[in-house]
Amino acid sequence: MRLRTKVLTLAVAGTTAGLFGVGGLTNAAHGCGSAQGANVFPGPPSPVYSSGPPSASPSGYVGVGGTSPAGGGYVQATGSAGATGVTGNITASGSAGGQGGTVAVGNDGQEAGTVPANPANFGVCHS
Repeated sequence: MRLRTKVLTLAVAGTTAGLFGVGGLTNAAHGCGSAQGANVFPGPPSPVYSSGPPSASPSGYVGVGGTSPAGGGYVQATGSAGATGVTGNITASGSAGGQGGTVAVGNDGQEAGTVPANPANFGVCHS
């Protein structure tokens, strides 16, 4: 994933943290996209998390999540680079008041369908 995509994701994620609070992370049920990753780096109680410190690893995730008495949610970018190129998705998921939803866009098969005439095979889903 490009650096500017990660920066944009973190900017959006920061806004989401403000909306959902900065409490413990949640693994909200989802029907598309990637499930929320563990808070591996920099670690609790930070609402910003990733699969590990920056490295030469070809895959991982970065996101932000939180809970409050009213609800919880996360925004996460997940990606992997390999011989066939870069694949991944951006997932936003949240719940409040007994209702919840998830939206994801990406090209890693975690989405329900593809966008027509799309050579990158990007898909979009919501639940």
